[in-house]
Amino acid sequence: MIKAVLFDLDGTLIDTLHLYLQTYFKTMEHFPDVELLDMKQIEALKPTSEYRALEKLVGEELAEKAFNIFLDNYSQLHAELFQGAFPGVISMLEILREKGFLLGIVTGKSRPAWEITSAQVNLGEFDVVITDNEVIHPKPHPDGLVEAMRLLGIPLTEAQKVVYVGDSISDLLAAREAGVKFAAAVWSYWVKTHEFLSWLENERENFAILEVSADLIDYLDNEPVS
Repeated sequence: MIKAVLFDLDGTLIDTLHLYLQTYFKTMEHFPDVELLDMKQIEALKPTSEYRALEKLVGEELAEKAFNIFLDNYSQLHAELFQGAFPGVISMLEILREKGFLLGIVTGKSRPAWEITSAQVNLGEFDVVITDNEVIHPKPHPDGLVEAMRLLGIPLTEAQKVVYVGDSISDLLAAREAGVKFAAAVWSYWVKTHEFLSWLENERENFAILEVSADLIDYLDNEPVS
């Protein structure tokens, strides 16, 4: 009996892959003393936890400077490279709201980057949004999911009344540690070209695999709101 549906953001609800790759690439151009990563190396990071990723790349002393440059680039490139919500996502979210589910986002994206993006795509209202700024430990640690449940008034003893929809191994592991159900969103280009699908095939847990966003409605129809 699912009460709440929590979503990862980038690669799950919205397509920001090219935006992120170009933003990191342009940001690193400002740090010539740091070995320049090629696009494939940056893509392999799948780095939406921006400050933490930049801290690893440029070091602790330069991380804040790099992050500010990153945000400038992210904002400037957004209109050109942001590819919007994935097909069917907007209508899927509307249906979930009509059905009475609590909805939330738990993302590695920073709060400032979320504010830039949310101003340019209408995903509707969420009952809770947890970004990288609101957690101590990033995914696969369950901090974000646990905090989202707390804010939604769902005790940990009722974690199985929550499903987390994500597109990565770290999303699945975070869901497992938080004790919530997991549904794998496999509709993005990134998922279809990386190891997540093959990794899922080797797992024997009971989770849903969503080929298209409408599959989530079918999955939840078998788990009525409590």
